[in-house]
Amino acid sequence: MSERLQVMGHDAGLMVEVLDYENRAAQNPDDANWLKCRIKVNAPPFVGEFQASFTTHDFVHLANALSAALRDCNGSAEFQTYEEGLAFRVDFRKTGQATVSGTAKIPAQTRTTLSFAFDSDQSFLRESLNELQGILSQFPVKT
Repeated sequence: MSERLQVMGHDAGLMVEVLDYENRAAQNPDDANWLKCRIKVNAPPFVGEFQASFTTHDFVHLANALSAALRDCNGSAEFQTYEEGLAFRVDFRKTGQATVSGTAKIPAQTRTTLSFAFDSDQSFLRESLNELQGILSQFPVKT
């Protein structure tokens, strides 16, 4: 069963659908924590969709940072991955508003990169945190 993370804004957004572990039988934690994902970036007029692999640790890091930033309604949260297929940052302002900015790269085609930025707010991002918790529940870190 897949889970998804949506980071939405007023007129744009991105979605990461976690499809499954890449190798459910892996015994080594370095191999066992890779996830197959489908990414969709909707930054009008540009829309792109591709597949990439991220680790469970990438989602844990984002969940921790997003939780702290939402609690304080200040600071930032980053999604930075080993293979750099997707990187984004959420920068909060005290008003509850936030800016999401980042890049999406098709892993096999490193010359193809989409840079994006859009406005969001804490109501959208609280839902994103709930979805992250669903991902971590369905696809926990394997030790």
